[in-house]
Amino acid sequence: MKISKVLLGAAMMITAPAVKGGCQMMAQNAPQEPIVVDTPFVHDPVMAYENGKYYLYCTGHGITQMTSTDRKHWTLSREGVLSNEKIPAWTHDSVPGFTTHIWAPDVIRFKNKWYLAYSCSTFGKNTSAIGLLSNTSLSDKNGWKDEGCLVASKGDRDNWNAIDPNFIVDEKGNPWLTWGSFWDGIQMIKLDKKTMRVKKGAKPQTIARRHAVGVAVLALSACGNKKFEVNGNIKDAKDSTLYFENLSLNGPVVLDSVKLGEDGAFDFKADATDAPEFYRLRIAGQIINVAIDSTETVKFNASYPTMSAEYEVEGSENCEKIRELAQKQLQLQRTINALVANPALGVDSVEVAVARVLAAYKEDVKLNYIYKQPMKASSYFALFQTIGNRLIFNPRESKEDIKAFAAVATSWDVYYPNSLRGENLHNIALEGMKNVRIIENKIAQSRRGIDPSKVNTANIIEIALRDNRGNMRRLTDMKGSVVLLDFHVFGAEGSTQRIMQLRDIYNKYHSRGLEIFQVSLDPDEHFWKTQTAALPWICVHDDDAMNSNLLVQYNVQRLPTFFLVDRNNVLFKRDSQIKDLDKTIQSLL
Repeated sequence: MKISKVLLGAAMMITAPAVKGGCQMMAQNAPQEPIVVDTPFVHDPVMAYENGKYYLYCTGHGITQMTSTDRKHWTLSREGVLSNEKIPAWTHDSVPGFTTHIWAPDVIRFKNKWYLAYSCSTFGKNTSAIGLLSNTSLSDKNGWKDEGCLVASKGDRDNWNAIDPNFIVDEKGNPWLTWGSFWDGIQMIKLDKKTMRVKKGAKPQTIARRHAVGVAVLALSACGNKKFEVNGNIKDAKDSTLYFENLSLNGPVVLDSVKLGEDGAFDFKADATDAPEFYRLRIAGQIINVAIDSTETVKFNASYPTMSAEYEVEGSENCEKIRELAQKQLQLQRTINALVANPALGVDSVEVAVARVLAAYKEDVKLNYIYKQPMKASSYFALFQTIGNRLIFNPRESKEDIKAFAAVATSWDVYYPNSLRGENLHNIALEGMKNVRIIENKIAQSRRGIDPSKVNTANIIEIALRDNRGNMRRLTDMKGSVVLLDFHVFGAEGSTQRIMQLRDIYNKYHSRGLEIFQVSLDPDEHFWKTQTAALPWICVHDDDAMNSNLLVQYNVQRLPTFFLVDRNNVLFKRDSQIKDLDKTIQSLL
């Protein structure tokens, strides 16, 4: 990290980066390289061996699959066993609310054929189903055949839950299926030797049980119109507007606001969610971060304008931990600022000192927060702390940071299945694994030298990124058209008005040969996709956002910035050199 880019301010990034479908996404200019990890983070794993290769299956979207020849280096399948479109329709019919997150698979080789059982469910309910797949070889990733539903449970009928299947073969060679946990008993049923489906006339037998009082209470707590409450006093803020905002994955959303009186009292209520969710109290740029994981009442006391750094909280362990983390982060920022401003230290010495301070901070937070209680909202919060606009834990650059993200993601799978934030963490971790692998490959390639046959000459710095439909788009492919190359942030103030202006230009000149090639530097990819769904021109997204190398290569000093490229794919002028855009475009057309 260049010291000149360390911003002298502190911020939280609970809303970003949000990554959807990270295992299918690609970094710019990168081929679809396999994702290889040394330490796979899995939940409910099962492993099988065939022809010199190990196959690991575990809980995940479409049943996560990894392969290895040495059980040390694991290659992750990008789609898993079942891609979204291959998940059988009966699973959704049998289990209302089930999407793509499949639990606890089990695999067995029986009579020269492989069988894989898996469970479909939703958290806190026992309307579930166990499905069966068959295949002649584990190496045939497209060979899995849907064999239908083995057993299913219904909440208004059964006192057991059809999840966590396990195959058993007795001493006489008869196959059985056991299943069930997190409800009122473990069941077993006999299977047919020829089909591995439930044997005709067989009925479930209870082989272990417990009373499900705790589960029933949990199921009730996740239903209904339950509320949480955030109240307290912010002194010295009379007539100021206090906003209560949800920090959604798409950005802050105002839920409520109040104009504070003499005593600064406030009281906000909102619907509780099944998984922890993040909010904030805000007056202008002063923020108090809030985490809610139940129908709790949390009280805050503070004074304006120092509420971000100095406040008291009661009623929530998570909010207290977040307060500790916020104060630690502010102290880290002050330490870094002091190092940068120290005239006695040279640039190299400052970089070494800053790196050392950051490493110590990360180790402290990992040991005492993230790895200690990975299921807590405070651990999620810690992953997205920043210094300036850079994540302290950066899964795009560090294997160790990827492990921190994966640890929290795996824990959230257990405690909050199917939660959007848990899925987002998994996608970030997977994307990070891929990026780190690409970086390592590039370093190795640079040491070997460059193959001259791979060198491509052009009159412009290449931009190769994916558009909002996942297609790779290259600036050099636009040769023959006049191109308005635009660097833009859709989340910035004034974006909507500027897009309207670009639309007018596009409508006026597109039929004559003008194209717009727009590069989004938004940190939130999902937000970018929603904003660009209806745009008629090419819009690509740079995953590195404000850290993009393109900003340096094109000498972009402010955003938005645009350039004009002529029909020969030669950079013509930048916006600061253009007095009349219409006339300039017409001259190129």
